Amino acid sequence: MTQNTCSISSAKNKKVHFTDPFLYKTFSSWCLVPPREKSIIAESVVASHLSRKYETFYWKNKRKVDVVVLSEGGS
Repeated sequence: MTQNTCSISSAKNKKVHFTDPFLYKTFSSWCLVPPREKSIIAESVVASHLSRKYETFYWKNKRKVDVVVLSEGGS
């Protein structure tokens, strides 16, 4: 979603989330990549669960990307 128009925009680079912390740890060890902070893994798991129940979007500002769920009233 873009900030000003609330329209959906497709990105060139897609973001991949591991929904299972065990799989994440296994692949990071296999790829010789140090595991990330537990809070980042927890955020990914929460985003995955939200996307199963609600329509989710990503909100990007200058510093980070957040998961957004629209309320039933649309605001």
